[in-house]
Amino acid sequence: MKKKKKIRPVDEQLHAACRKLSADGIIKAVQSGANVNAPDADGYSPLDIVADAVDGWANYRHDSELQKKVQKVVDVLIGYGANPDGLTGECVPLKTFAWSCGDKHICSKLARAGANLNMDFDGTTILDLVVLESIHLDIQLRDGNPDVKPEDIERMEIVAESLERWGAKTSDELTEKTTEQEAEP
Repeated sequence: MKKKKKIRPVDEQLHAACRKLSADGIIKAVQSGANVNAPDADGYSPLDIVADAVDGWANYRHDSELQKKVQKVVDVLIGYGANPDGLTGECVPLKTFAWSCGDKHICSKLARAGANLNMDFDGTTILDLVVLESIHLDIQLRDGNPDVKPEDIERMEIVAESLERWGAKTSDELTEKTTEQEAEP
């Protein structure tokens, strides 16, 4: 039987504030000594918790108040030194905020904080996922899906362009680069 790691109350306070998307709660917990990278009982860091909270929320793209709230929470966490890649590898913050949410502000914040822009997800990169999502949304829009708006596609294209500027590559580009390096004498 795996023994659960004891979590300090101040870190639990931080985790709860992240689940509630409360920037003020996060600030209070960190100023009280919480570790901005402390894992919860499931191994999720505070930034993982925030990413997990919004992952798959289609309405995120259409809810400007929620976007502002989450952006502030991520700004606070990164400002206090949160690991931009999270801890678990299951709910990678950059993947969530680029692919699921299409949030350029948060992607920029994570990229500047040193997030791995070319993490491999079973042969695809974050840039691959964003481009594929843009194509998927375009198809959905043309098929008359009322939940998809032209702004959703534009948003994903902006995130893709931004990722490229920050140094993200497609899996094909990474494979080509590796092949070129291996061919050099």
